Amino acid sequence: MKKTTKWLLAAVLIVCLLCLTGCSGKYSSHYNAVGCVHSNTTRSAFLNFAIFEGRMAFTLKSSGQLKASAKLGTGSAVVYYDDGEKKELFSLGAGEELDSVFGPFANETVYIIVETSEKCQDGEFRFDME
Repeated sequence: MKKTTKWLLAAVLIVCLLCLTGCSGKYSSHYNAVGCVHSNTTRSAFLNFAIFEGRMAFTLKSSGQLKASAKLGTGSAVVYYDDGEKKELFSLGAGEELDSVFGPFANETVYIIVETSEKCQDGEFRFDME
C-alpha cells in the first residue's frame, strides 16, 4: 500500500511540474519585472509594466489580421511574430507609440514575442486578432 501511494504521488507531482513549466508553446517567457500585468487568450494578449527586461511570449489563433498597439516610456523593445518562421514585426524606442494592423498570417497559430535587451519602463503592448 505504501509503495503504491508513493508511486501515485510521484506521478501526480511529475504531471504538475510539466503543467507548471509551460510546455504548451514554442517560445518561453523569461523576464525581470516590476508592476507587470499580462494576459493571453486565443484572440488577444497584453503586457503592461512599470519596469521590464527580458522576453514575454504570447500564442494567438490567427483569424487574418493582427491589430497591435504599443508605447514605451524608456528603453527599447523588438516585437517578433512567428507563423512558421520568426520575423520582426516592429521595434519601439523610448517615448515612441505604435498603432497598426499586420497580416494576414500563413498559419493558424501565431506566436508574438516581445523582447528587450535593456531595462524598459512604462510600457504597454496590446495585440488583438481581427
